[in-house]
Amino acid sequence: MEKQIEFRTSGSTGAPKVIAKPEGTLMADAAMLAQHFAAWFADAAQLRVLSTISREHMYGTLWLGYLMDLVKPAEVRQVPSPESFLAEQAAAGDRPIILITTPSFLAEFLNHPLHVQVKPTVRAVVTSGSLLSAPLSQRATACFGACPTEIYGATETGSIAWRQQAQGDSWELFEGVEAEPSTEGITLYSPFCLGGTWTLRDGVVFEPDNPRCFRLLGRQDRRVKVLEQWVDLNEVEAALTAHPWIEAAAAFPSGERITRIWVLAVLTAAGREALLAQGYGALQRALREAGRQAGLPEVALPRRYRFVHALPYNARGKLAVAELQRAAAGAWPQPVIEGLTQSESSLDLRAAFPADHPFFAGHFPDFAILPGVAQLIFIRSWIRQAFGVLPDGGATQLKFRQVVRPGQWLTLHIDRAGATFTFTLARGDEICASGKLAEAQP
Repeated sequence: MEKQIEFRTSGSTGAPKVIAKPEGTLMADAAMLAQHFAAWFADAAQLRVLSTISREHMYGTLWLGYLMDLVKPAEVRQVPSPESFLAEQAAAGDRPIILITTPSFLAEFLNHPLHVQVKPTVRAVVTSGSLLSAPLSQRATACFGACPTEIYGATETGSIAWRQQAQGDSWELFEGVEAEPSTEGITLYSPFCLGGTWTLRDGVVFEPDNPRCFRLLGRQDRRVKVLEQWVDLNEVEAALTAHPWIEAAAAFPSGERITRIWVLAVLTAAGREALLAQGYGALQRALREAGRQAGLPEVALPRRYRFVHALPYNARGKLAVAELQRAAAGAWPQPVIEGLTQSESSLDLRAAFPADHPFFAGHFPDFAILPGVAQLIFIRSWIRQAFGVLPDGGATQLKFRQVVRPGQWLTLHIDRAGATFTFTLARGDEICASGKLAEAQP
């Protein structure tokens, strides 16, 4: 009996489940990829493959396991952080690099201040797990000198299609894969599918002059009822990401008694400038009006925005509704964040608080300043995000030296030593606040 390889799905669109695939199906999929991208692997003895993904899931098993066994590059290395990618690229010298990654890592990397150190040795960038937004694809192309190759597929189906957005937003079916639209989404006929046939609930439109190319319209099951009207979350996200202020957006339903649409959004550089200049209220009003102009009905216009530095992708590059709701449920919005870098023992970022941030409310009516307690709330929140612990064990050596005003850029630096976190909050060369926070002890 043929060996079965088990995978656990992410649960981004439902409950996680275990899927068993015949090993021969995976080997056939890898052989097709090796042939399709043969030009990448022509000089495999010189090639370094750098990966941010795990072999635990379908994408990693296929690309890092079966495909690498076929093409036999000189080396396959894990690069869990932007710093490690740059170090591995430097160590490779002039030898070509292929980066196998996810959209979430690309977003993190391109927001890292050291991304400008990338050398022109990257031959290909491969992503899967979720779609790259057009702005992110363009930024990645400019950084790496290679337009990301996106892979469309699923655990049940294997590889389906690919695209490079420099050539347009259409997807092209891989060799051996046939597909057609159906009432449920897209039906596939492929040697890489379970049972040879599978239907995914992704809406598609095939190109009239090329039946092997199609555009994705988003999942068919992303329709929710709001005040007795159906709202397509794909349309909400499309309207938002068409705006020059929005790099990426995730819309989701929220509310216990009355369902409303909430959105997590990542701002472009122009969007961050607009937020600092105009504030949260003006930005949200402008986006609501843009949604109306795009044809969204009133019930589809988001009632809450949270502007975040990155969407909460999980390890597989997926967005789960539970994580989106958790990220949006905070009592206060993030300030504008830039230049985020972190390691196991340190964190650095730049932040600026718009004038209408809730932290300034009532403090003071004619001369707004950022209260010391608000600075500590902000710092504690980042310790929790970066290190996964609650620094509620007490504060020592606290000093608040300079007044912080709306719109001023601050640099936060945190060093971790065991259960103690030493921080400085500075404005240029001036230290505004410093101290130590401790993790709560059991």
